[in-house]
Amino acid sequence: MGKWEYWYRCLIIDTMPKTESPVEGKVFQSFMENLGWVGIRNKKRPDLVNKPLKKDFLRKLFATYKYEIIHLTLHGRKRRIYVGKKQSAITLREIDEYCGDFKLDKVELIMSTACYTGNDAWWELFQNLGCKFYIAPQEDPSIYEGIIFPMLVYMELCETGNVRKAYRDASTFVRTKGTEGKFKLFSKK
Repeated sequence: MGKWEYWYRCLIIDTMPKTESPVEGKVFQSFMENLGWVGIRNKKRPDLVNKPLKKDFLRKLFATYKYEIIHLTLHGRKRRIYVGKKQSAITLREIDEYCGDFKLDKVELIMSTACYTGNDAWWELFQNLGCKFYIAPQEDPSIYEGIIFPMLVYMELCETGNVRKAYRDASTFVRTKGTEGKFKLFSKK
């Protein structure tokens, strides 16, 4: 690999239960650190928040105005996500009400691995907050897609600095390996 052309300030929010996830957030943190990406609080590696409580999750998400990339590792459904040790549900409506006039206009990309969150309702929420790009699975991704696909996007992003191209190249690679692309890219027109 040579020197990467682009690097980003990242926040990873991992709410996966320990019984189900092989420390997915730490896997992404280590991977991003190797790409040379950093955090705000931690200047050597991306910031990682593990198992936040329901209100803490919202505070962390909306206190991210300095990050360019937010990676969400959590369970989801079409209109809700699950956080905390007890996997409490947060609905789209709750997030929308909580954020008020808050803006995420410095955020280039929100990548979610939460099942079924790759839909227009989630994109509308993040777009209204000012996010430029959102990538998330429309279905329940396999472990291969849930971890490898975001890593491919991030590697391409390091080389090109172009989210659309990074998504397109990662999608092409995943399809050549015989799996169906379940992640969808949403972007401002």
